[in-house]
Amino acid sequence: MKLYNAYDSLKNYIILSGVSFCMALIFFAFYNQWVMLYIPRFSDNSIQSVGIQKKQIQHHYFHGDKWKSEKQELLWHMSNEKNVFNLVNAWLALLDEEHVIAKKTTVQSVLIDASGCIYLSFDHAMFGKEDTIFKKWMLIEGLLKTIITNAIVGSQIQFLVQHEPLHDAHLDFSQPWPVHGFMK
Repeated sequence: MKLYNAYDSLKNYIILSGVSFCMALIFFAFYNQWVMLYIPRFSDNSIQSVGIQKKQIQHHYFHGDKWKSEKQELLWHMSNEKNVFNLVNAWLALLDEEHVIAKKTTVQSVLIDASGCIYLSFDHAMFGKEDTIFKKWMLIEGLLKTIITNAIVGSQIQFLVQHEPLHDAHLDFSQPWPVHGFMK
């Protein structure tokens, strides 16, 4: 009978040691963030979509020696950064369709700081090196006019390419541009 109790006791120690070792490994993995625990929350999708609505927006651009504008419906969020991101990408897509810009350009990211400066980071410059100063200026003014017309809150816009200041031989992008532009 004593042999059976010793065997039973040894078996319990081995099981307890194995469980403790496994729990220690799991704790170590959680602590080092190798394993993440995600607990889904059940929510109604209609509650999440309250902040999103369709809005009629207006794009402005200069082409063929005159200002043109087009209307489009866009999803409008509660976040101004998402709105600027979607608005500028839609504006750039329109310019690409109308062959105003030579190369398809997109916005990588948008940031609006506390002072109201909007940082736009493009994948590459919207204009080519051979474009005239006037064409480059009108592209920028069209973008600024589009942003102002669609009630985006901001005081200045900093133009970036790949998260670095945009460099151009003719126009200075080292400082933010006023959102109202330089045209009267």
